[in-house]
Amino acid sequence: AAGTFDPDPMIVVEVVGRIVYFLFAEIVWILVGCVVGFFGLFGGTFVTAGLGFGDEQNGAALSFMTMLTVPFCGTVSGVSSGLLFAAADFRTRVLTLGGLNLAMFAVLFGLAAYVVAAGGRRRR
Repeated sequence: AAGTFDPDPMIVVEVVGRIVYFLFAEIVWILVGCVVGFFGLFGGTFVTAGLGFGDEQNGAALSFMTMLTVPFCGTVSGVSSGLLFAAADFRTRVLTLGGLNLAMFAVLFGLAAYVVAAGGRRRR
């Protein structure tokens, strides 16, 4: 009949599959970013204090920072994942986003360690 649209079922399945995969990948990378935002900050605080370079109380002021770092890192990771989804293959996305999250972790860890260690030096 004129004016009817009868799509091929395999095309519909492929499109739905790509949409579900995209949503799953986005959720995974957002969660990875959130974990990085949390553990990067607290990891730097507790490892530095545990090694004796400062006091955990020096890092107490950083506890509110997770309200900023968790959503920020999750957003950066998720947006980057969305931008790379159509432009890159799986291996490239994993390596790029893994490196991005590793860099965010290192920056947060280093900043937290610096704050804890610097606070320990000021007290003495």
